[in-house]
Amino acid sequence: VNSYRTEQQPEIPIVAVATSASRDAKNSDALVGKLHDLGVELSVIEGEREAALSFRGASRGYEGENLLVADIGGGSTEVVLGVGGEAPKLAHSFNVGCRRMTERFYVSDPPAELELAQARTWVQHEFKTFFEHAKNKGIAIDRIVAVAGTATSVVSMDKKMEVYDSSLVDGVTVSSETLDRQLSSMSLADRKHVVGLQPERASVIVAGLGILLEVLVAADCKSFTVSESDILQGLILGAYEQGK
Repeated sequence: VNSYRTEQQPEIPIVAVATSASRDAKNSDALVGKLHDLGVELSVIEGEREAALSFRGASRGYEGENLLVADIGGGSTEVVLGVGGEAPKLAHSFNVGCRRMTERFYVSDPPAELELAQARTWVQHEFKTFFEHAKNKGIAIDRIVAVAGTATSVVSMDKKMEVYDSSLVDGVTVSSETLDRQLSSMSLADRKHVVGLQPERASVIVAGLGILLEVLVAADCKSFTVSESDILQGLILGAYEQGK
């Protein structure tokens, strides 16, 4: 930060947000206080705010389109509907995340068929009311934009990227068939050696792919577009506009 200070801008505020894990934590105030002492203003944001920020970042470049933005995280999944370039019409943060699903359902290695089926049923149940409400309100979906590690990993695995290149990932449209990579039949040790998949994501990728597929099914879409712009870009845009 010091290298960016100038006479015109001697102080550079540092802002940050925390999401699902900090919402779940009982002592998140302690984290906020510690970072405040270091000069970082941290906000533990609600799921709806997280969803709106993700939509803002991911919808760049798709102005005027009827979008569904899906942000699959470890503890939660944010789904936002709206027109690119405008405020979201409908948003919800589900306590459905790839880490949460893995810990709740996947006991076997690789996951047993019953475990996979139970996880799918759980996600479908969690999504059902939201998507029925969107349909009843007549909210159209022309494109699904998926952000975060599960979506980007799909492309990097499909392209067999030994070195991740975001320029070859951003904006790529992926069919629903590509999600079925048979990873669920592989052991964790084998998934760690899949080209294009970060080893640290191997433990949760099966759940992430499952959640993403259920988003497509619930939205009645056959494909999704991957975006490298997400909550970070939304946060930056919001902070910039507040400071204008």
